[in-house]
Amino acid sequence: MFTSLTFGTMAWGQSDRWDRALDSYQTICDRCILLREQSLRGDEIPADELRSLLEQVSSLRASLQRGSGSMSKAQKERFERIRSRYVEAFSKQGYSTDGPVLRIARPVLDLPRVDWSPQIKAGERSRTTVGERSRTMVGERSRTTGPSAPLRDRSKSTGLMAMGSWIPNTLSYGAMATLTWGKAGIYAKGRSNFQNKIGEYSCLSDGTSGGKVIWTSGQESHPTWALGAGGIFKIAGPVGLYVGSGYGSAQTLWEDASGKWATVEDYSAKGICADAGIIFSKNHFQASIGISTITFKKPALELGLGIRF
Repeated sequence: MFTSLTFGTMAWGQSDRWDRALDSYQTICDRCILLREQSLRGDEIPADELRSLLEQVSSLRASLQRGSGSMSKAQKERFERIRSRYVEAFSKQGYSTDGPVLRIARPVLDLPRVDWSPQIKAGERSRTTVGERSRTMVGERSRTTGPSAPLRDRSKSTGLMAMGSWIPNTLSYGAMATLTWGKAGIYAKGRSNFQNKIGEYSCLSDGTSGGKVIWTSGQESHPTWALGAGGIFKIAGPVGLYVGSGYGSAQTLWEDASGKWATVEDYSAKGICADAGIIFSKNHFQASIGISTITFKKPALELGLGIRF
């Protein structure tokens, strides 16, 4: 598949750059021969190995296309040796004369023809189209791995986002972890404003406790925390919906004149919380926006931003 890399239509301006290009070309050809040998023995060829080779080929093409010039006579002879060794290894049973001994068994595979011209034209582009390169890569992968070879599911990914949440009078912070595959996934999250005041008794927002008026100092505290988990469902493209539930607390505390803290019952909530929102995932970027409510009394706006792997 890599013999279609046409050195005849690309050039570098300096001799040492051609030497480095030939070094890379030889490395790629050697790895192809070894992978074919593995596949003929019945060994599994990792998909990551094939992708790595394709990346090397693309990198080499890009480097050659940026330069201009001509190979020396010695460099042309070296290219022919590398190419001949590759073609020989893939076309018949035999041994390499330029490197380690390799035993290549039949059957003969149909390889793409190497388009080689001894004259290098400055700045000329490869005639191989992106579609042809893709078809060559797919065909070679199917010949080496076989239909039953397992490949990693590229749609499966994990993500981690930093979260911020706003409830009137307070902000809380936390994190949300996601695991997605195909059109579904799961998430888990937690947030808090890290305030730790505890009410010693309770009161109402009209300033009474047990029917008696309390005198307050004017100081307030709003300890808030929430934990939740649920499912993620793809809607269209990179956009998905997340829905879940959990447990949380959002309290409002007033300090009285004696320095004690009272929990304002009708301004506080503790119990089951519900989550819903939109999550956007693209490449390694992930973002979310949604709402969360504790016992449907304390709604909060949540924003998330992070990465996925």
